[in-house]
Amino acid sequence: MSDRSVTPTDAKPWQSIEQLAGTLPPAGEFAAGITEAPHFSSNVSRRGFMALLSASMALTAAACRRPIQKLVPTVKSLQVATPGLPMDYTSVWTNGNVAYGALVRTREGRPIKVRGNDQHSVNRGKASAAMQASLLSLYDPDRIRRTRVNSGQASLENAVVKIADAVSEASAAGKKAVVLTDVHASPSWAALMTEITAAAPAVTFVTVPAVVEDASAMATRALLGVDGELVPDLSKAAVIVSIEADFLGTDPLALYHTGRFAQRRRPGFSDAPMSALHVAESQYTLTGANADARHILHPAQFEQVLAIIEKTIGGSNVGSDIAPSATGSVVSIGEKLASALRSAPAGQAVVLVGRHCSPRAHAIALAVNNTLGAMGTGSILDPAHVLPNSGVKQPAIDALVDDMASGRVHVVIAANVNPEYSGSREFKSALAKVPVRVALNLYEDETAGICSISVPTAHWLETWGDAVAFDGTLSVRQPMIAPLNEGIPGVEDTLIAVTKKLNAAFLGETADYYTYVKNRWTALLGASGNAEAAWTKALQDGVVPQSPTPNTVVLNVASASALPTSGLTQGKVVVALPALSVGSGADANNGWLQELADPVTKITWDNVALMSPATAVALGLAPSKEAKDVVKANESVVTLTTAGGSIDVPVWVQVGMADDVIATQLGYGRTKAGSVGTAVGSNAYALAERGGVTSYRTLSGVRPTGKKHRVATTQSHHTLDDGNGERSSIARTVSTADLASGRLPDLNPHYIDQGEDKNGNYKVPLSITPDYKYKGHKWGMVIDMSSCTGCSSCVIACQSENNIPVVGKDQVLRGREMHWIRIDRYYRGDMDNPMTVVEPMLCQHCDNAPCENVCPVAATTHSPEGLNEMTYNRCVGTRYCLNNCPYKVRRFNFLNYHDGKEKSPLDLVFNPDVTTRMRGVMEKCTFCVQRINDAKYHAKDAGRARVLDGEVVTACQEACPAGAIIFGDTNDPNSAVSKARIHERRFQVLAELNVRPSVTYLAKVYNTDKKMLPESGGH
Repeated sequence: MSDRSVTPTDAKPWQSIEQLAGTLPPAGEFAAGITEAPHFSSNVSRRGFMALLSASMALTAAACRRPIQKLVPTVKSLQVATPGLPMDYTSVWTNGNVAYGALVRTREGRPIKVRGNDQHSVNRGKASAAMQASLLSLYDPDRIRRTRVNSGQASLENAVVKIADAVSEASAAGKKAVVLTDVHASPSWAALMTEITAAAPAVTFVTVPAVVEDASAMATRALLGVDGELVPDLSKAAVIVSIEADFLGTDPLALYHTGRFAQRRRPGFSDAPMSALHVAESQYTLTGANADARHILHPAQFEQVLAIIEKTIGGSNVGSDIAPSATGSVVSIGEKLASALRSAPAGQAVVLVGRHCSPRAHAIALAVNNTLGAMGTGSILDPAHVLPNSGVKQPAIDALVDDMASGRVHVVIAANVNPEYSGSREFKSALAKVPVRVALNLYEDETAGICSISVPTAHWLETWGDAVAFDGTLSVRQPMIAPLNEGIPGVEDTLIAVTKKLNAAFLGETADYYTYVKNRWTALLGASGNAEAAWTKALQDGVVPQSPTPNTVVLNVASASALPTSGLTQGKVVVALPALSVGSGADANNGWLQELADPVTKITWDNVALMSPATAVALGLAPSKEAKDVVKANESVVTLTTAGGSIDVPVWVQVGMADDVIATQLGYGRTKAGSVGTAVGSNAYALAERGGVTSYRTLSGVRPTGKKHRVATTQSHHTLDDGNGERSSIARTVSTADLASGRLPDLNPHYIDQGEDKNGNYKVPLSITPDYKYKGHKWGMVIDMSSCTGCSSCVIACQSENNIPVVGKDQVLRGREMHWIRIDRYYRGDMDNPMTVVEPMLCQHCDNAPCENVCPVAATTHSPEGLNEMTYNRCVGTRYCLNNCPYKVRRFNFLNYHDGKEKSPLDLVFNPDVTTRMRGVMEKCTFCVQRINDAKYHAKDAGRARVLDGEVVTACQEACPAGAIIFGDTNDPNSAVSKARIHERRFQVLAELNVRPSVTYLAKVYNTDKKMLPESGGH
């Protein structure tokens, strides 16, 4: 157990244990393996090529059918489809029961980009990585194409009749027909389930999500009488204490929390003070990586430290029976955290607890928040802001398991859930006893594999629906395209058809789910006047603002004593949480997400057993805690065993973790995910006991197998270090104490330049060539590292916008990932509990670009507007530019990643405004030049010579939940980017090289009264 508060340091940043040990493998342009000749793909004849091309064109034409119902574009979009021009439509994307407003761009009837709807109050126009990557899943060729009954293809009508007959048999025998559903946020779906149950009493619905986390709802129900999870507003918090709550990472609300958290993380000399984040955890989460002070605890100590906080602050005694068991070090940490909470203004401090922690831990936190004044109408925790359908679920699941095991269930219909993959051993054993099993899903997955009937369902971009956010905001889900598998409806339409077979009077004249949703909405909106006009406006805006019903609660402390504790003791424990990339497993076949590096570990295409250096030594995987020895433990396969089961998983030593704690990730180990996700990683759900896996479990065994498994990690790729540790202008950090001093000279060292201006700022460095005068636009970017959390939304936004290929695990192992923007993660300090800083890195569009000088064919040149441009058809692949780039942001197409062989309809995902590159061509960030040109065309149409500030928004800027990226014209002194470029926290990465980058960074700020920068400046 240890703590890390930010301390003054000028220690060099390091990215990996190998780098710390000085054992980095060779990297760079000419490293071993990088230049090996690849095996190229096939020799298709010209006739064969033309046949494939014709088939592709036919499939494209067939696929881009519009839905038969009327869709309404946004007000800002074209209102009539025009060939070659995009149209934008609103919709809503849900992450379980969390609703985020979506804006979907279409071209010729096919969706090509998913963005956030800026009118939605929860995500405010921003989009997470998973939200954007869902576009790729729409075009996944591995989706189910045909309905199956037993082992043969059948019509949808035949399958519906078979399901209805089975339900009738269940009813006649006095047994149940159970529909398994996921958590959701749809009022219409909830109403339809109620009506189906009324029309067909044998049918019941049970919510069986992949991850069951009831602890928060149990505590809220016991103490406040609210069966659900309260959603905090972190923009109102001056001090946040997180006990294992990864609200910036794995939390389904991370997109919402990131935006609110970042609002108070942009300090300057004259700005308001920033919020303070204190984290106590056993893993190294993304939230912990953003902490101002981080404490390492064993999971058995979480309740103890909360009890000490409660005791120190006073006002309640929910944890009074736990506090006496706390050791001295835990008491010290608890008192420090309590002191931080008390330092905040009244009502501006909050304690958050991880979803996987015990109900008692959540109860103590509720009591503390009530004492701090953080709970109440308009406060950080507003009792009216309850996550939809977030009530306690495990009792109903337990009852279902008992019913299935005892033969009381005749039919199970899995509706977009996959319990054969994610369920516990007991659940799967009981499910196997059900006579009739039906799967309604996008894929022929593990559950479909044990079902006699499998019906494909529609993607969210193909179906109508609706959703309500925790703050009451309502949204309609519009389909952007008719189902690619023609004639295949969504889950709701299939169940409506089944129920109509059972009860002909069901829903009367309502034939489909679209009509059902529209009827409900027009009834809701018609009270204010013209219902049809209100419906059209709801489709245009994508939102109907509604306020939640106010809820006044009274804390019932006495009921907390009955809530269970974790029951953990000091010893080896394991926890498995959804992966930051593929989540709980539904997105396992999404290549964009599989190749997205975890922002903390930088691992792709795998899950691993994360453990501390000391734990690796204790298991005999490393001879000592020295960095050069610890790295030997990586990739060693161990068998993890709990009372629920066991898995084999490779080890990865993670600095800053608690000893005796092993953390792994859910979402991997799929056996029937598709061509991308099958057999990737290990299925950590196998560790589950009854009640799920996402709480800490005692390990009954950790056994090294003696085997090795290659792990694809990007943490040592594309390092900016010059090999001698001389790069100091990387990932700069300051503290609030530094800001209080009123001067930060060390952020902008004084190199050989033209002296200082009247404000004491250094001028442009000297050059042997005259400066180019940019007379028109001069594009530039500012990235605020203090508000950036490393969430990686920008990486997927760039990939989707610019047709960046997925290269696969083997190529990532060779250092050939193609992302145009990467999130560099640096540590400072020792391995026990280092501090972390993340630095997004992309092409810097240098005014003095070293890549331009060395290209023998002038394929990379500088534009009159300051862009470093690539002429793809001129590039011959010498890679001199890659070798000469100090930022290592250029990517080379070693293989034909875009060779025209994509299975239909996967080829429809490409953005037609951006070229798809071929083998042998260099590529990199273009500052979304296609968007710049589009804005210039619109300005010309409006009779303007210049683009106005804010009219060009790059893909990464558009998606960033933290608002950390600013882009615009630096020749406009009033533009947002120009004002940000003179911020006191500004610095340029590798400024000492005099390449004059067009990207300016604002240094990461830690909220501490200890200085981060040395006292004096340097030359």
